[in-house]
Amino acid sequence: MINTISQTLSQRFFPTSQFRNDFSNEAFNELQSLFEDIVSEIEPVLPPNKYSLSTNLGRGGIAFVPWIGIHSTDTNFDSSANNGFYLTLLWKFSGSGLVLSLQKGTDGISGGNKAGRIQTSVELIRNKYGTGGFDLKIDLEYDRGRPKAYEQAHICGREYDLSNITDLIQDLADIERLYDAVVNDKPIVLLDDHGISGGIISEQTYEPTFDQDLLEARANELLAYPNRKPATGNSKPGHKIVETVQHERDPGVKAHVLDRANGVCELCGEPAPFKKDNGIPFLEVHHIVPLAEEGSDTVDNAVALCPNCHREAHYGKSRVSIRESLKGLFK
Repeated sequence: MINTISQTLSQRFFPTSQFRNDFSNEAFNELQSLFEDIVSEIEPVLPPNKYSLSTNLGRGGIAFVPWIGIHSTDTNFDSSANNGFYLTLLWKFSGSGLVLSLQKGTDGISGGNKAGRIQTSVELIRNKYGTGGFDLKIDLEYDRGRPKAYEQAHICGREYDLSNITDLIQDLADIERLYDAVVNDKPIVLLDDHGISGGIISEQTYEPTFDQDLLEARANELLAYPNRKPATGNSKPGHKIVETVQHERDPGVKAHVLDRANGVCELCGEPAPFKKDNGIPFLEVHHIVPLAEEGSDTVDNAVALCPNCHREAHYGKSRVSIRESLKGLFK
């Protein structure tokens, strides 16, 4: 692989502008053949059955910065050069060297401030997954068009010339591990309307779950990003039978506590929100020290709360202070 790449770093092939978009040019065809050889030599270096490789020396016209792409074959991950994440080897305009780069696809970015959106996306990926000690900037020696976009979309990587090209094999193994972490996490980049701030959530954040705590955590994560993708829902949600731990409860304690409250929440002092069919005001009995924490099922460890206060006593920011205040009610 190293020998074949070294053969491409020649004035015979670069700058490719010398071919004037003549795809039949003999030297250009030789460069294409060398690129195909490089692909076949890279494949054994990568973990098997995880990646597909592509070459791009230009389609409508010959590319000034040709490249070889390394794309995850995970069908649940976008590894396209259009809008996904992929690894690539980019040849410099002059042919003096090449670049190994973890790239964010840019063609699919819509809306204004495209450069800002690219920069924000790149910074978010770097902050979440790190850079593995690789370089954050590259110079492709051509500051217009796609080459400029490649420089902007560069997450991390390294530049090579004939003096350090032998480092490429180890670096390729190292950056593949970094890329694999991104693939496994399946990040979704969410930006604000101006593309100047945002965040990253994992695709798995959208996955349905039976775990109520996990459901709460995932919903909270999604709530932090108003520009998230719309909810799809499930017309036939799955179900399963689970075993749960239930604590024995004394109905006398519950009746005593509800009698004591007399239809008024013992935390906020407001009347119960409604009456049940039997005319009894609806309040919920809450254990100050939860039974799951070895609290007692006694009248001095139980209070009658309205539904709002009950939820706050379990999930609110003030739940610790609420517990302490309730402990003092019946002493």
